[in-house]
Amino acid sequence: MKRITIGAVLFAVLVLSSCDMNVVFAPLESGLSVSRVIYGDTLEMSNGEIVRLIGISAPGAAAAEFARNKVEGRTVLLEAYGTNRDSYGRLRRHVWVQRPQNQEEWYCMFTYKLNTLLLSYGHARVFIDGPIRADVREVFESAEWRFDHGFPPLRRQ
Repeated sequence: MKRITIGAVLFAVLVLSSCDMNVVFAPLESGLSVSRVIYGDTLEMSNGEIVRLIGISAPGAAAAEFARNKVEGRTVLLEAYGTNRDSYGRLRRHVWVQRPQNQEEWYCMFTYKLNTLLLSYGHARVFIDGPIRADVREVFESAEWRFDHGFPPLRRQ
């Protein structure tokens, strides 16, 4: 039990120190909404573009249903990073379900980024299929680790 507590503290320090404090939002279009969730990690936007979530693999009906409940029919923010499109021609993006009130708080990615939410609730696995910032990768791996070890998703207190 003591090792788990020490591990949890070390994990929290890692997350607190690795969250990007200067997130740059790059919406593809203002007012762009999700018209359909194809898979947990693949969305069709209102302009017909297909978006593949960066850094995760979210197969299965449960992942798709989770994503559907979070974003389908809603306006989202799309953040580009690295390669613009994958080998299937889909846009590679981080998908934010809403803009954080304060981008400098550590819980930003755990609360508002669909990619991380899917990991935090066990509906996705980390899958690095192209360039990704090191701090984002650490947050994704931390979210996956927390779920795998029975810790609840991180949320603002």
